[in-house]
Amino acid sequence: MGPGKNESHISYFAKTLQQDDEKLCNLDVLGLQDHPMGDQNMVHEEFKESLQRNPDGSYITCLPWKAVHPPLKDNATSAKARLGRLLKKIPFLLGATLQEHLNTLEQNYPGTVAELRNDLYVDDVISGGTCEQEVGKIKEEAKEIFDQGSFTLHKWHCSVVSLEEPENNDSEQTYAKESLGTKTAEARMLGLKWNKLKNTLAVDFTSCKATQEYTKRGILRAMAKVYDPLGMVSPVMLEAKHKPNCLREKITMGCTHGKGDGINLASVAKEIA
Repeated sequence: MGPGKNESHISYFAKTLQQDDEKLCNLDVLGLQDHPMGDQNMVHEEFKESLQRNPDGSYITCLPWKAVHPPLKDNATSAKARLGRLLKKIPFLLGATLQEHLNTLEQNYPGTVAELRNDLYVDDVISGGTCEQEVGKIKEEAKEIFDQGSFTLHKWHCSVVSLEEPENNDSEQTYAKESLGTKTAEARMLGLKWNKLKNTLAVDFTSCKATQEYTKRGILRAMAKVYDPLGMVSPVMLEAKHKPNCLREKITMGCTHGKGDGINLASVAKEIA
């Protein structure tokens, strides 16, 4: 990637070893040659330069991160499989492809592109509007934008029944959802239950009572499901945060404690809930 930046602590390290900066920067395996952000920016720029668009609207790219690579067959199925494996290792490439696609359509859909940029969280778009017409416009334009880039919009949930997708109704429920008792009026938003009819988010306090792992780790996991999503400072939350601090010096991570040793985590879980 090149010699990169000469940070002050790196220069001092080089002088101490009596080696010049160029030799030190060639030690790629140690990760000393570039600042992490500089590394990613350079890869991002190279990726954008190699990004091309097929007549069918899909995006293709070469393999710039591998110097000597045999020619690849033009096979969409195997290409998607390779891309899926690569994205697990380099997740920001998918985001870079989507951002580049949004750049090409910004003039045609300025408002919706801005919404998608601001409200995209991982692979979910969480947004809203002041009226049905505004939300309906965003919905239709978002589908057009994703379709033009060969991206599939898998699900659409809305608090207004008239704007719901047909595939989200009762007749299309999967067996898994039916067996788990998932209600059609509910969806998951950032890990929380969203009641679309009431337009409310729910936090399940029963997870604290239901835990059977009476260890420090189990208590912390149960607390995180309840108090972290709330994201507010309150006497209840402060009490929950205070208990692990009291337990930290008495309990080691992963050890189970019962009633006979003076530390009953079952009662702690009950108090937290």
